[in-house]
Amino acid sequence: MSKSQSSNVLVEVVAIYIPDAEHVRSSGDGTSSGSYRLIRLKDERGDWRELIMGAEPLLDWRSLQKYLSVNGHPPVVDNSYWQDLREKLMQPVAQEFKLCNTVGYHDGVYLDSCGSVLGKDASIYRVHPSVNLEDIHEGQRGTLEEWKKNVAAYAEHSDPMMLCICASLSGALLYFTDMESGGFQLFATTSKGKTTIFCAACSVCGNPSFARKWYTTATAIEEAAFKHNDNVFLLDDTALLEEHTKSAAGLANLVQQMIYLLSSGEGKQRAGTYQRKALTWRIIYLSNGEKSLEAIAREGNNNRMGGSEVRCIDVPCNIHPLWGVFKSLPEGFNGSRALVEHIESQAMTYFGTAKPVFIEGLLKWENEKPGSVRKRVDHYMRKFMGNCKLDPSDGRAVRIAKRFALTYAAGAIAVELGVLEFSKAQIGRAILSLYKLSAEERPLSPQEALKSAHNRVKKSFRRKHLVDLTVGNLELSDAQVKSARGFIVNFRGQEVFAVTRRQFEAQIGRKDLASQLINRYIAKGVLLSGKNEVHTFQPPGGDGGKRLPRCLFLVPELLK
Repeated sequence: MSKSQSSNVLVEVVAIYIPDAEHVRSSGDGTSSGSYRLIRLKDERGDWRELIMGAEPLLDWRSLQKYLSVNGHPPVVDNSYWQDLREKLMQPVAQEFKLCNTVGYHDGVYLDSCGSVLGKDASIYRVHPSVNLEDIHEGQRGTLEEWKKNVAAYAEHSDPMMLCICASLSGALLYFTDMESGGFQLFATTSKGKTTIFCAACSVCGNPSFARKWYTTATAIEEAAFKHNDNVFLLDDTALLEEHTKSAAGLANLVQQMIYLLSSGEGKQRAGTYQRKALTWRIIYLSNGEKSLEAIAREGNNNRMGGSEVRCIDVPCNIHPLWGVFKSLPEGFNGSRALVEHIESQAMTYFGTAKPVFIEGLLKWENEKPGSVRKRVDHYMRKFMGNCKLDPSDGRAVRIAKRFALTYAAGAIAVELGVLEFSKAQIGRAILSLYKLSAEERPLSPQEALKSAHNRVKKSFRRKHLVDLTVGNLELSDAQVKSARGFIVNFRGQEVFAVTRRQFEAQIGRKDLASQLINRYIAKGVLLSGKNEVHTFQPPGGDGGKRLPRCLFLVPELLK
């Protein structure tokens, strides 16, 4: 509806929401099924504000006066004014609008927690007034250009900061993919800049208060995640969870439960008197702390479950021994302390402009050509994963790489949309560097462990490390035989490397892994096997027929 030209008009109805019968019957989200009016109100300063008004204020003119006065209506003592206004607001309205029970994407538009609606049909969508978003600190200050110059630009000097900024944008990409919710645990010792890169992440969407503290409960986490749907969710300091438990084991279990909850995308079903429908969400979450989730689990004598490892990935942030999260210092800074203070100050001055431009760009692409966003995301993810040197059969490693790849895709798309001014290669190098550092921190998957064991075997049992018994009878003492890493012998017409099982297991370090590798070698013909699955043999004698210990016979040509 166009603005009223009359200076006397202080309230006008823009549109009306009337739930259909199906919604009234099936709505289980705790919202009222009554009608609502979308109205515009001119406050005492002369500024127009928008309100979603339910039916209750229209019960009588006093109720209407109280409701509008609380929401900024200028004082009016004439009772007839309120009576006439009530009659006016109760008149039929042709324009209708839609109420959505959560923020995020709906039918080609995006509803923000600060009340903004992005997309071509923005005028007819709003978040249901029963969804309380007052504690979500999104909003804008400054311009996008100012944010890029005074905040984002410093990510050139910090790979973790680059990841945080790109990951904060990637929450808006999940809608266009088949990926589940997940995130990163950014860990570093105190005073290394974790708070600073979190401020940078917050500045993508709002002010530094956009991040939540980990001192919370499962129910509070559910409600907060729900309010961050199709967005990034930042949680500060895992150490605060210690307040909820009395032991390291309890903390390890609690952290793992929280990670599964956040990644599941759905809360618990509770009693109908409290909440008739489970809350759902689709988020990327960033957490930080002084310890990795792996270290927290280890201290609690609790192994991280494989599902937890691929949902929330540990990322070390001690990039430099002196500068912490920074790999270099910008011109004009002699140390990281001044840089940290500067970035945090700038993040409180310029914020909230990157995300809307990013989402507007995505919606424009999708409106012009449906499926184009998914195509771009897939392209950039494949490009990133091509640099990860993955074993396609290792599902765990692939899922971890995908989480980093989505972050890269967000950064690359942000470059296309003018939200970031780095090169795509620069973003790729930063995120790939952290992917590799992360791989060094986490336990190996079964496939990765076997591959690593195989590489150790190849490195440990090279020809130069073995005693060659094919050159004639050698004088070997018992001590030499016992200390030898292995032997080169002729067996059944071919040259083989003879290695005792003890030496084989010693190089791998784990008996169970050595047994798995032996079975794989037998299947591929790398390891000779006899009747009844016997795979150790007596090597031909060395010095004048001295008996050597039974050995595994490896075919060197196949040990690649």
